[in-house]
Amino acid sequence: MALAEGEFAVSYGDDNIEVWVTQMGSLMNMNTAFIDRSNGVVAIIDPYDAKKWIEKLEQEGLEATHLLYLSLIHI
Repeated sequence: MALAEGEFAVSYGDDNIEVWVTQMGSLMNMNTAFIDRSNGVVAIIDPYDAKKWIEKLEQEGLEATHLLYLSLIHI
């Protein structure tokens, strides 16, 4: 899947959970959000800091309820 800067791919499961995928930043990492609108749950998995998600979620009237940051630091 190749996404342009700021582009989101959205898919919907039979359980009405939305899965949003986007590529943010220059590291070619994929970022994911799982959204359950009926229960007000927005879980973001982001390897950096999830700041770019906030603007996009606000456009949809959503707010993150769960954040999982995955930081890969090489020592």
